[in-house]
Amino acid sequence: RIEEYLLDARRVEKHQSLSEEERQDFFLAIERLKNKLDDYEGEPTLYTFECLERDLQKELSRYENEEFTQNLLGRKRDHRAGLDDGSSWAQEHQQLEVFVAKAHQLGQIADRMLTQSIQTSCLARAKGMIRYTQYLLAGREAPRAFIQTEAQLQDLLNRLKSGETITQEEFTRMRQVVDALKVQPLDRDTSVILAQIKSLYNRVEVMMQGGKDSDASWLFEGETLHLDWAWRMFDLSRNATFDEVKRAYRKAAQVHHPDKNSSPDASERMKNINAAYELLKALLVSNT
Repeated sequence: RIEEYLLDARRVEKHQSLSEEERQDFFLAIERLKNKLDDYEGEPTLYTFECLERDLQKELSRYENEEFTQNLLGRKRDHRAGLDDGSSWAQEHQQLEVFVAKAHQLGQIADRMLTQSIQTSCLARAKGMIRYTQYLLAGREAPRAFIQTEAQLQDLLNRLKSGETITQEEFTRMRQVVDALKVQPLDRDTSVILAQIKSLYNRVEVMMQGGKDSDASWLFEGETLHLDWAWRMFDLSRNATFDEVKRAYRKAAQVHHPDKNSSPDASERMKNINAAYELLKALLVSNT
């Protein structure tokens, strides 16, 4: 029955006056719908996973926006300096623990999936959620030096991506700071933050050597270990608009769609691209 609806839709399209871009969007949408229905039929728990993933992404975005606003307006007190009241700290700590629990729930759903290709993708996405929520929780406890170093590395990375030149002396000083942190005694919280510091440092080092930070090939290798996997699929920031997502999606489809790409893994790559697009569409369209 679904196949009949899709065929009817294609017949209707032939009689419409559509631009080439609109035509491309139309056929991609039909293809996404068909593939999604096939996936749901073969893996019923996928829908539950996607709903929970979308809701957790929204909750994390609200939490991050609140953190940013409070810091910007100077209302956020320093927990590590002991200036914040205990009830506020406990409430935020509890919220972060809820995020971690929901991320682990994603992993449990993915563990029960039967379709290997879908399970591999969902397990990787769940792992990214778990790592990020644990990172947020650890950030409430980690020593100030680790938090400051992470912020400085992120600043260096942003400056490099904007085209600014970083001197070798500045990069060397940063490397010395990172090396000093590596030999510090580590507990669970500082270990999580240090892993993020090492990741940021490696990305800065690549760009200092003339490389690019926009290589998303790792996304097609079952290692989707970042909260931002859907945005990074299209080399976009988390504040990208839906119009920017659509443009990036069309561009990716032109490169990776099996009709355009003869690579044996083109179909699987396109599935990952479609999954990223559908998640961003659900997040951004519902927020407009």
